Amino acid sequence: MKLLRAHESLARGERMLNDLKIYIQDEVAFRDRLPYVLDLLAGVTRSIADESKGQRSNKFSAWWNGIDRSIQKEITELRHAELKRIESRTEARVNVDLVTPIPQPEPTRMTVEALAANVIHIQVSLEWRFKGGAFDEKPVIDTLEAYWRTARDILAKAEKLLEG
Repeated sequence: MKLLRAHESLARGERMLNDLKIYIQDEVAFRDRLPYVLDLLAGVTRSIADESKGQRSNKFSAWWNGIDRSIQKEITELRHAELKRIESRTEARVNVDLVTPIPQPEPTRMTVEALAANVIHIQVSLEWRFKGGAFDEKPVIDTLEAYWRTARDILAKAEKLLEG
């Protein structure tokens, strides 16, 4: 049995997670998109539960009831905090890296190109982490990508059990 809404939620979740990555350096845009990503990812198992009603075999029910869905509940709570209560459960951390060039052989005459090659570059980036709750201190993108993979695997198993 194909669980169409669960697939749609998974596909949209993946697209919006990829979109979220584009906005890591833009705090407002990142925060605006995060609740939507959280809702879509949590929606995969919600949709499986809804779409499978009335179609469940004993084998499916035993498997479904045994699945640990605590991460889905945490993601739903994060979504409610971020969207409904406007409580940020994430924080951006600034990373500053000094990048030194590869040592160049000593030129006998310094050219502009040689001087430019020996400049130390400063790279500044933001890294988003969860604060509080079950995901405290975990990187947002890595955590959500891992949950997306888990949701994908749960969906595949659910469909397989619903077919047989």
